[in-house]
Amino acid sequence: MKFLNLDISTPVLLISLALAACLMGDAMLYAVMPSSPETWGLSTSAIALMLSVNRFIRIASNPMAAVLFRKFGKQSMLVFALFLSVYVTMIYGWSTAFFLLITSRILWGIAFSILRLGTQITVFEETEESNRGFQMGASLGIMRMGNVFGAILGSISVQRFGHRATLTGFTIAIITSSVLWFLKIPERSKQANVKPLPTQNEEHEESVLSQFEIIFRDKQVFLFLIASFLTGLIFPGLMWSTTGFYLLESFGDNITTLGISISVISLTGLMLGMQWSLVMPVAPLVGKASDRYGRITVIVCGLLIGIVGLTILSLSSTIILSLLAIFLAFLAGVILAVVLPTTIGELVAPSKRAAALSVYATCADLGSGIGPIIGLTFGSLLLLKGIFIFSAFLLGSTAIIIILAFRNVKLFSTN
Repeated sequence: MKFLNLDISTPVLLISLALAACLMGDAMLYAVMPSSPETWGLSTSAIALMLSVNRFIRIASNPMAAVLFRKFGKQSMLVFALFLSVYVTMIYGWSTAFFLLITSRILWGIAFSILRLGTQITVFEETEESNRGFQMGASLGIMRMGNVFGAILGSISVQRFGHRATLTGFTIAIITSSVLWFLKIPERSKQANVKPLPTQNEEHEESVLSQFEIIFRDKQVFLFLIASFLTGLIFPGLMWSTTGFYLLESFGDNITTLGISISVISLTGLMLGMQWSLVMPVAPLVGKASDRYGRITVIVCGLLIGIVGLTILSLSSTIILSLLAIFLAFLAGVILAVVLPTTIGELVAPSKRAAALSVYATCADLGSGIGPIIGLTFGSLLLLKGIFIFSAFLLGSTAIIIILAFRNVKLFSTN
């Protein structure tokens, strides 16, 4: 099926659109809640807890999703997660009770773990090695449309119609996209869910715990899991949280360049918004490049781009160079977010794929949770630049280890 000039599998497209719809309410909260906590009758500290608890719950819910997929089947769990998304989005709009709101954020963290894993598994089911990277990138780009549109359209709509009408509209979007996905589930997928429970012998031979143990013992997979942790730590973790601080400490409250004056707050928002927007056109291209030139080649290129960006950030004294470096760091994050899960999923047997992808997600989420703590704890521009240099060193070491580990594999090959 064609979508935005992307030749994407229909099941992948529909589940990605459903996930994008689910993300719109979440993205709107990040854009609106901090500036208007009175709308929900909450304190600033309560808002901070609301916006972070779903990320930390995913550390547990990611591996739990793999267990649930094995026990109940992929389609059943996706339907359950979509129902959860409808519920929590309505709660966001119509409740001011802190207990209900915080519970809904916890449930959203669980729902997102299931939806993300289900979407990735769908990509593997509907693709071959020759087009898998492109489809994974296209899926990620579509998914991130939910973040972009939720933040932008949500903010505009809240000012015009109020948060309740806006979130009700997002709920309707979730229901509509979910129904479209459900009606188009391939018959083979429905049949695969008739008997989701493994046989007694299969369960004995390949329990969930044994799957996770095997994954961690696989040296190649473990190497990419470390790369996933570092990617989450450095890019969404460190970079997203410190961009504003870096620009403020380096160039002051207002920045003038190319005859244009802009506040640091506005520039930071623009750069972060650009990061989400960057995913949509870049992710499919990155995936296609990995199909053509090999996963390892593109991963190493992503790490090198990140090294260049972080090094420039640590040395730059001009705003143009700094903005270029931030862009390169964001680009590296997008590249690695597309190719790392694809590579990890291909390195394991199909029966272990859900477990491997859930561990990947946990490593990335754990890194993105720790990154802001490291970046903002010291409150010093000099120390932050030192962290950037050390991060570049970690990425460089990872790139060298990956090259050595795969030295017998043709880099310009997907095999």
